Amino acid sequence: MLLPQLGGDLFRTIFEIGALSLRQTMTPLHLLVRVGASMNFLVGGCATLDLLAGGALGSAISLRPAIWVAALAGAATLLLLAFSPAGASWKRVRESR
Repeated sequence: MLLPQLGGDLFRTIFEIGALSLRQTMTPLHLLVRVGASMNFLVGGCATLDLLAGGALGSAISLRPAIWVAALAGAATLLLLAFSPAGASWKRVRESR
């Protein structure tokens, strides 16, 4: 259990550094503090709501089905992002390279 945790922490740190760098690069200087605070608030708030919803779902339908629901919700989120305008703009960025 230790090795997957270390690997996950490593990749999350790499992702966070990249995301923060991109956000700082794309945000105008006078909005930088507001954008950073807003992201921290949204991420922290969503994580808290996710924990509460996961606990309630796990209590209601047991652990294994709750994990399947979470996995399917994650896959649906990726599909939603892929077919959204944000996903389309990301495809244009990749094609322009």
